[in-house]
Amino acid sequence: MQAWAKRFDKTGARKVGIYGKQYKYRCPNVRCHAVVEPVTRPIRDHIDLTLPGRRFRDGRTDRKTFTPYVPETRRKVAIGLERLGDKPFLVILRNHCTVQSLDEPIGAITAEGNHHMLVKPGRTIDDCEVQMISLKTKARAQRFPDSHTFQGTTAADLTRQVGNAVPVNAAYWLAQRLQPTLND
Repeated sequence: MQAWAKRFDKTGARKVGIYGKQYKYRCPNVRCHAVVEPVTRPIRDHIDLTLPGRRFRDGRTDRKTFTPYVPETRRKVAIGLERLGDKPFLVILRNHCTVQSLDEPIGAITAEGNHHMLVKPGRTIDDCEVQMISLKTKARAQRFPDSHTFQGTTAADLTRQVGNAVPVNAAYWLAQRLQPTLND
């Protein structure tokens, strides 16, 4: 479970913060409560930072005509630049989320939509290079090997499979613990 240094801000709103600074993960057993680490590696291990992006000022790539990013996305990029300076980071395009360092595990990968934007800082927000996280990167974060073949013909089919998956190493760990009970 997440253990917050301060769970709510001055207005009473729940905080969203940076792993290791504002919160840590702890064992939910009240007798233990030890700090535990997530089962996934930092997202930096899965992202190819050499792939080209698009300047923020050029707008969204998934539209037929020029469509600028919404003000909330601009605000989140500004937060990332302030917090992380010239280091690449992820903008999380979901309610109540902002940015995360590439040195953290990626947040929830969902079966619907793409909520993770890689930002490579520029001199200004408009000069930042941005790109949405690819399905291949999300599959890597779930610990699927690059050689894994997914079933389905559409991007939506593949996105659902990756988003509904449990990280491979976590599924393996669980299967090892369940195996003795299945042999009885």
